[in-house]
Amino acid sequence: MELSASSSSPTTLRLASSSPPAGQSPPLQFTIEDKTEREEVVKRLRRICGDERTHGIDIQRQLIPIPSSDSSLEVSVWDFAGQHEYYNTHHYFLLARSVFLVVWKATEGVDDQLGVSGLEFWLNSLKAHLPPPPAGNEKPLYSIIVVGTHIDEFVNHQQTYGLRKTKVQEVFSKKCGMGNLPFEYIEVSSKSGENMSLLHERITSFS
Repeated sequence: MELSASSSSPTTLRLASSSPPAGQSPPLQFTIEDKTEREEVVKRLRRICGDERTHGIDIQRQLIPIPSSDSSLEVSVWDFAGQHEYYNTHHYFLLARSVFLVVWKATEGVDDQLGVSGLEFWLNSLKAHLPPPPAGNEKPLYSIIVVGTHIDEFVNHQQTYGLRKTKVQEVFSKKCGMGNLPFEYIEVSSKSGENMSLLHERITSFS
């Protein structure tokens, strides 16, 4: 993918494939008047097109519509880098009053060491640095949602969804010993937007 600015209008952005297949629809062109908003959109698109990874911590503010309401929830999103050199700094930024999204690429498979079993590190890290959930029926200060991504790459992701959910729950409850916390697992596609509204709904329900 290529991202370029129009020579005739500094507010117009053009997004096109560098090697478009025959019959592909024309490039996307859109106009953003506000300079700050335009720079943020360009930054995000460049990350998507170039498959750039987060370095350090990327902090953004997002508005999530609250279902059955005219209001929105403003959340501060902290995207933690996954490279090993950043691991020792993560715990400085973990706050108990949070909703944690532990994200993994669902297409890596439930038996791949880099796939579902890689969740153990992140879940154990949260367990080590957060207070234990209260006993009884008292609601914990924080919530954890495991999010599987890239489901648009499956031929039929629903067919194998149950297997992935079972494996993830096993890691969550047994291997990481977090069975006393509510288990939440959602699969999404950033490309198609599938289940993104469901994820937003679950985040707002915890907040």
